[in-house]
Formats: sequence, structure tokens, C-alpha cells
Amino acid sequence: MSGRLFSVLGLAAALAAGPLSSAHGTEAAALPTTESGWKTYFKELDRSKDAQSYFTLGSFYAAGHPQLTRSGKPDADKAFDYYEKAAELGHPEAQYRLGYCYENKLGLRRANLELAQMWYRKAADQEVPAAQLRVGQLFFDDKGAFYDRKLAFYYLSKAAERGLPEAQRMAGDCHKLGWGTDRNYVKALTWYILAAAQEDEKARNSRDTVIEIYHLNKDDIRAAEKAAREFQPKL
Repeated sequence: MSGRLFSVLGLAAALAAGPLSSAHGTEAAALPTTESGWKTYFKELDRSKDAQSYFTLGSFYAAGHPQLTRSGKPDADKAFDYYEKAAELGHPEAQYRLGYCYENKLGLRRANLELAQMWYRKAADQEVPAAQLRVGQLFFDDKGAFYDRKLAFYYLSKAAERGLPEAQRMAGDCHKLGWGTDRNYVKALTWYILAAAQEDEKARNSRDTVIEIYHLNKDDIRAAEKAAREFQPKL
């Protein structure tokens, strides 16, 4: 499986969760260093069925950890297996990564967007911002199988409130178009301003366009700017 694709997977998950060594409490140095040590490790893991340990192990396989993969290259099949174990036990980050695997055919012979959306949504409902964004995008796609304006706005706005610029831009689009919510150009502009401040180029264009096309006056612009200044991402 492509190392490039898994580097994308690692980056996407890192955006949601932070570095593995600090966010998940498992350091490389704590791993076994002998074959017998690994046998004991896996035996204990199967006994304990600990979701966090399954997730961390899947992440090490995804990264091509040298103590787990002789070649030092990512092992998509093993990563998928351990993400699946953790996801089935309710681990939110594992659910997100499993959805990513299903969408991008990592550790699988073929992609399965229905299962991807199912796992993304489980993770999104456990407040994983990257999953909220991806679920919202899939619901937003009017040519896709999951098209639903109300659900698109629901998940995109949740990710936007967590500070994700792409979600903020798309939440702005929902307010501009009246998709899943009331049409409100001031709220649309607020989200565009916030996303543009995070270097989202499309948001910059949308910010300028919504002012011009919908003839927002100075009071509208000031209201949006004030709301943007007062915005605090939800933790």
C-alpha cells in the first residue's frame, strides 16, 4: 500500500488528535524489543481488548514503525485490522481512521463509501472535528449518495465551531444558499471572514463576493466582523 496515502492518513488524523506520543500515551520506547516480548504483548492485548492499545498499534503499523514492520514501511492491512478492533470498541479516532480506510481503499481491495460514511458519522457524533467535516462534505455533495442539506449544515457547523477553516467556509456556503438553515448573508460573511483568516483562499473569494453580489451594507459588514472577532473555537 502506498506510503504517500498513509502519510495523508496520518496527517488527517493528526489534525484531529495531535501527535501519537503525547496525545495517546504510548511511547515507542515502551514497545517490546524481542520476539518473545511481542508474543506476550499481543497475547495480553487480545486478553484485555483495550481500545486505546488497539488504536495505537494500528497507528504504529500505519506509520511503518520499525519495531513492527521489518521493512519500515506502512502496513495497511495490519493498520486496518487494529483500527477496526478499536473502532468496534468505540474509540472515536479509530472510527475516523477506519472511515478513511474504507473511503480510500487502504487495507482493502475496494473502497466502500457507505461504510466510510457510517464510521465517519460515529466518530463525528463523538466530537472528532475532522470526521464532522468529512461527514458534512459527503452530505453536502448534491451529486453524491448521501446528499442531505440539513445534515450537511449540522455537521459542517459543528466542525466550523471547532475552528476548521474548510468547515467554516462550507458553513458560510450553507448560510449563503439557505441549505439546511435560514439564508443569512451576515452569518455567511462571518464564517468566510474566519476561514479567510486561516489562509483559506476560497473563503477569501467568497468573502468578497458575498459582499458585492448581495449588496451588504456597512452595518452588515461591521456585524460580521464583530462576530468574527468574538468567535472562540469550542474545545
